[in-house]
Amino acid sequence: MRMTRQGGPDDTDRMIDALLDQARATPRDMPEGLAARMLRDAYDEQAARRDAVPVTAPARQAVRGWRPGLWRQFLDAVGGYPSVAGLASVAVFGVFIGINTPDLLTQGATTLGLTTASTDLYMVDVASVWDDLAAEQ
Repeated sequence: MRMTRQGGPDDTDRMIDALLDQARATPRDMPEGLAARMLRDAYDEQAARRDAVPVTAPARQAVRGWRPGLWRQFLDAVGGYPSVAGLASVAVFGVFIGINTPDLLTQGATTLGLTTASTDLYMVDVASVWDDLAAEQ
């Protein structure tokens, strides 16, 4: 696959294509013994990790009947800190919606052209907005 512009390749594209063709033609042989050294290093690392001393739990966990705290149990139940962050953002948004009065909602719908001042909010025709957007395109 050649890299070209719509008007045809220029000198820079030709030079890049030549370099890429040269790289494709160059054999990719590994130096002598490289694969064996890589495998030996990988096996050594696996053995070191397998023989490593596991991190021990805090001393208080060794006490009979110890249980994690309420916060840790909650985190484990909901899926950790990312889930708690999502719950917190949803809670803030819920407070935002709860604080806003219906007058602000009506005013926003009127500003967007969904209602007029004389209509009630339950008579909003959302489909008309999509028709207007489709007509603009």
